[in-house]
Amino acid sequence: MEIYPATRINGLFEEYVKVFDTKQPLSTEHYYPEFDTWREVKIVRVPTGIMITYNDITAVKKTMALAQQQVHILDEVINQVPMGIAVMNAVRQEENNHSRLVNFQFVRINRLLEEIFRQPGSSVEGQLLTSVLPNAEASGLLSRAILAIEDKHSITFELPFTIEQKVRWFTISISPKADQLLLAITDITQTKLAQLAHHQQAELLNSVLNGSQHAIVAFDAVRDSAGRLLDFRYVLQNKVHGELTGLSDRELLGRTLLDLIPQTQENGLLDNYIALVETGKPFKTERTLDFGCGPGWYDLSAVKRGNGFVLTIQDKTVQKLAQEQVQQQALLLETINNSTPAGLVLWEAIRDNSPERTILDFRYRMSNPMNTYITGYSAEALLGQDLLTLFPRFRGGMLDFALRETLRTGQSQRMILTDYTDSSAGWFDTEFSLIGNSGSTDRVLMTYMDVTEAHKTQLAQRQHNELMKLIMDTQPSGMVLFEPVRETAIDGQPGRIIDFIYKLVNETQRRTTNRSDHELINQRVRTLFPGKQGQELFDSMVIVAESGQPKEWLMPFFSDGIQGWFQSSLIQHGNQILFTFLDVTNLKHQQQALETANYDLRRSNDNLQKFAYVASHDLQEPLRKIQSFGSILAATYAAGLDEAGLDIIERMQSAAQRMSKLIKHLLAYSRINTQLAKPESVNLSDLLGHIVDDLSVTIQESAATLHWDELPILHGDKTQLQQLFSNLLSNALKYRLPGVSPRIQITARLLSAEDLPAVARPTLGATSMETGNIPLFYEINVIDNGIGFDEKFLDRIFQVFQRLHGKDVYVGTGIGLAICQKVVENHNGAITATSQPGEGATFRVYLPKLLYA
Repeated sequence: MEIYPATRINGLFEEYVKVFDTKQPLSTEHYYPEFDTWREVKIVRVPTGIMITYNDITAVKKTMALAQQQVHILDEVINQVPMGIAVMNAVRQEENNHSRLVNFQFVRINRLLEEIFRQPGSSVEGQLLTSVLPNAEASGLLSRAILAIEDKHSITFELPFTIEQKVRWFTISISPKADQLLLAITDITQTKLAQLAHHQQAELLNSVLNGSQHAIVAFDAVRDSAGRLLDFRYVLQNKVHGELTGLSDRELLGRTLLDLIPQTQENGLLDNYIALVETGKPFKTERTLDFGCGPGWYDLSAVKRGNGFVLTIQDKTVQKLAQEQVQQQALLLETINNSTPAGLVLWEAIRDNSPERTILDFRYRMSNPMNTYITGYSAEALLGQDLLTLFPRFRGGMLDFALRETLRTGQSQRMILTDYTDSSAGWFDTEFSLIGNSGSTDRVLMTYMDVTEAHKTQLAQRQHNELMKLIMDTQPSGMVLFEPVRETAIDGQPGRIIDFIYKLVNETQRRTTNRSDHELINQRVRTLFPGKQGQELFDSMVIVAESGQPKEWLMPFFSDGIQGWFQSSLIQHGNQILFTFLDVTNLKHQQQALETANYDLRRSNDNLQKFAYVASHDLQEPLRKIQSFGSILAATYAAGLDEAGLDIIERMQSAAQRMSKLIKHLLAYSRINTQLAKPESVNLSDLLGHIVDDLSVTIQESAATLHWDELPILHGDKTQLQQLFSNLLSNALKYRLPGVSPRIQITARLLSAEDLPAVARPTLGATSMETGNIPLFYEINVIDNGIGFDEKFLDRIFQVFQRLHGKDVYVGTGIGLAICQKVVENHNGAITATSQPGEGATFRVYLPKLLYA
């Protein structure tokens, strides 16, 4: 006690007394802090006291402490790895003096694997593989693990497991070492589900695209080295567009617009598409185009898409033809590191000697093979090097920030790094974790996964989905995807369909039903549309779902808040039904109006034919008798009549002649049909020559002069054209000034549509509808020096029975100019006149240069 006074303090003295009193030897380990040593102390009773022996075990104790520290770090690393890790020992069975590997026993698992197994490590460690995973043998996991030990090769594969009654997918890496096995498990369930969802979505959107009733095609811009937009390249087409052009995807995609349709530049559409891509303003037009099956009318609707555009082509030919008829007929988208697929890097902060201990750099302490594979730098080239010195580009960047922030806060940091490698751009899902206790460690572990391909796929999928959604929502047709609701299956057979649920709708459907996605998606059809017509639609959907045969029909729907006619289509898509529709209500109304107009026209023609019969038979016969009897009276009884009686007979005869002439003119007017005889070429000069011959007597009596230069060749009904110019020349001769010889001049010139006067422009629509082009017109003027007329009566002179003078002054029936107007209208032309009283008149006739039947 005098030599070692600390013996009483450190508790050894009591142990000495106890051995002396009990005579029981004692062996213990004791730490001597004043010497910083550990000793093994043995105390034994001897006759005169106690004997103490010492053995210095300091080195053993420090080695054990270091080993415990390394085990702690290893545990931290294992628990930071973003995958389930397990260490297993091989379990062998002796059979016929031979040891056979039959199973594996869990020795250690990390926290992530505890989460995957839904069991704590204490429940798993010591258990057999087939006890923890009952289907390990059936799934092939056990056999592959045995093979890895026997062949001494690492293997990686994917397997599904049912955990807590849920199927989950895992990537499993097995690395053997002697009779131990390292098992690395990564849960890829979400990736598998995403892949499945992407595949289903792509199939769905492609089906929707090909279910469209309109042709749809997408283009990418083609630019020169200066960035000027020169052309567009085909990148997508739907089934309807392939049918329209007769080209498959292999034959079309990759070609340019001008290569396939050179006339796009000539007709100005290329300029419109370029303006669309440059400005982003949607473009819509209606054009006459020929896609190889003959010309037709098409509604073109284009919207910008990235560096290109999407074009929807709606065939409007039938509608246009219907409109034409209306106008014509009624005005027709070390082993852990080596086996993990994740990159692992461990850094230790390098600090200065200031009180603040400022971080200067980060020294590489570990780098696994995956990091070598990704960066191209081996572990030998990195370990012991300082990050910011070796790679100055990281200073002040996201990697530098994440390392400092992890050390400062003790919290894990996660981010996407896009500049980690210096060879090429990539996307890396990165997590930074503190190794050790916060405040007592300067080590940070970075784990990362290369997600470049996944990112690219995700980006492409998003772009594709956006494209498909844009295409769907810009369609004029409504699109709905339904999923059947069935009764419980009986004997393995699917139950009866009792309803359908909305799974996908486009903007047209939302607008037509006046309901949002929230109000439609996952709702039942028969709940939203309980009426009779909703039931009829449901019945049609059941037939298509059961038979697999598509259906197209014109569907009237006037209930449940919807009013209109819809061109509808039902197509089976797997277990679902695609319903598309186009609102054709306006077209239906036009068709009904056309039918009404046709009925009225037929009734009017019937009445006109009856009138013509009466005029030609029943009215003419009495007039002939009046004239005949009048002639008999004048010839036979003239001697017995006085002057007044003879005057009465003369007036009767004159009235009968005027009445007969009126009936003949009215009959001629009624017989001018809206349908022309077979059109032919008519030389106007020759025609006028024949008319002059017919009017020769009047021309001689009035000493009239007629003059015309070279006149055009017209195309039309020769008989009607003769009536037209005969009436015009007859009027020019008839309505002359007293004592003045008539001078009549006929001129002609060719006019473009823009030069037509207002009175003739309504005819432009009819002629352009017939040919698809804007025509040229002949203006033919008949100029006289007659009595003229006040232009306030211009509309009146072309009406039936309208005269500006009494029959006593100028004879006539008031039908001649009405016949002229009807003839030019039959030829899609127009007639008008200019005049002043006493200054003559000019009648202008406008006829198209060429009229197609």
